Amino acid sequence: VIGSKVVQSSSTLAVNELPLSELMTVYPNPASDRLFFDVKKGIVEDYEISIFNLIGRLEKREILRGSDISLADLPTGMYVLQVRDLTSHRVAHLKLAVQK
Repeated sequence: VIGSKVVQSSSTLAVNELPLSELMTVYPNPASDRLFFDVKKGIVEDYEISIFNLIGRLEKREILRGSDISLADLPTGMYVLQVRDLTSHRVAHLKLAVQK
């Protein structure tokens, strides 16, 4: 700290988190080869889908172009699905199980 003023930290620094249910419905979970999305707000191209393994490594990222994405390249396991609204930059997260 420089000077006599203490800067308060904020819990909303860079990303606005929101419930996934406000953006879309994602199914099935657990999934095998495909994951489906029913968009509630905007159009499908407004969303970027990222899938991370449990140690935080990005396994897949794509702009949603239709109502589903392929999971064929992901092995069985637990993942974190991140949905980012490209217009508002708000994100939502969901635990995702992939079973082959």
